[in-house]
Amino acid sequence: MAAPISKQTISSSVLQTYLGKAHTFVNQEDQECIEIGPGEAPNISRYKVGGDQRFLRLCICPLNVNMNDKLPISWGIMRQQLDLLNLDETYMFDENMQAPPSWFEVPLSGDLKGYVIKTDKWGADLTNFSLSVAFSPSTGMTCAFLHILLKSDLKQIQDRLQALKSIAWHPLLLPLILLEQRTELAPPDLAKVRTALYKIEKTNGTHKNYQKRARHHQAGYYAWGEEVWNRQEFDSAPGDLTSMASSCALFGAKCKINERFLDWIEEMNQAFSMVITNSSTGNYSTSSSIISGKISTTRTWLKNNQDWSAYLGRRAEVQVQACLSFMAQRDNAFNLKTSKTALRDSSDMRIIANVTLAFLPATAAATFFSTSFFNFQTEGRIVSGWIWLYCVVCVGLTAIAFVAWYWSTRGKALRKSMFEGFKRDGLPL
Repeated sequence: MAAPISKQTISSSVLQTYLGKAHTFVNQEDQECIEIGPGEAPNISRYKVGGDQRFLRLCICPLNVNMNDKLPISWGIMRQQLDLLNLDETYMFDENMQAPPSWFEVPLSGDLKGYVIKTDKWGADLTNFSLSVAFSPSTGMTCAFLHILLKSDLKQIQDRLQALKSIAWHPLLLPLILLEQRTELAPPDLAKVRTALYKIEKTNGTHKNYQKRARHHQAGYYAWGEEVWNRQEFDSAPGDLTSMASSCALFGAKCKINERFLDWIEEMNQAFSMVITNSSTGNYSTSSSIISGKISTTRTWLKNNQDWSAYLGRRAEVQVQACLSFMAQRDNAFNLKTSKTALRDSSDMRIIANVTLAFLPATAAATFFSTSFFNFQTEGRIVSGWIWLYCVVCVGLTAIAFVAWYWSTRGKALRKSMFEGFKRDGLPL
């Protein structure tokens, strides 16, 4: 019995990276073609259009499925454009980016307009979607082919197109919806960063402590010194803050990339506005004005996200500096405590040395007079004639001890000086 054919097209490496959550990725079961417009779908062939249709015909396909012969832009023209940009023929359906996030117009014959978009999934070498579009201004018919990664994104795109079906035919609405998804992802993630940052500020005792609020003081927000140093989260705070600052930097970079993407959409809208007309009046369609309003709102969101990420990133950096300063204070306090202990020990040793010094003469005298050089039990001569030998031995041994001590300390100093000289001159040790 033959093994069942897998409907999953994402590579095993991607599945491993995302913990094997295969159900979250678009697969061959999700492959479909839909037609969306203000009225009933026209009964026409796939790309042959006539009259004023104003419909979007969208084909959805998972990544890593070769559908180059089904693209709305003929494969010959598409291959020519890919060669011009030095891109592989698998570019449109490959899960890997192969290039930085890209969007470019494809020259087509007649009045047809075409373009290609491929973006990354938040800085990874993995595409979020690739989109190719062909648009006929004379009929208002848009044919699009979308290779997409996540089912959640696909569901949101379908819902948004249905909600905006009166203008779904416009060739720039679909990329705006895709950009809208990427823009709306940032605020919840930035809110998580803000909450985590708020928690660390309370741990460090730096959260609005200038306000001197009684309830904040009772909650322990204004702690300092050992009370802060001994908290469980204190040592891990710099690592957490660095991660937050990195995430904010990524959000800021993505906002700039998306803003350039939006600039390109705006340029395309200005160009399309000159060729899209209202079939009943012959005047330019108001759809371009609607798209312009959407572009303006999206730009506001992007700038707000960028400013918010920059603020949180800077706030995280300030907290890193505060944590390092607090850790330096903790180390200094520990060193001061150690120095005081050493000073107390040194005082004790001086006391012991003074006591020893006080008893040393008496001990030496008692030892000296207890030797056989003195005899107080007999009359006559009390001091032995060999006492000179005692003096010679004592003086000699004392001299040898002092000379040995001198040469040992001088040798250590000399070796240290030679080592530093070799190290300074780069000589082998």
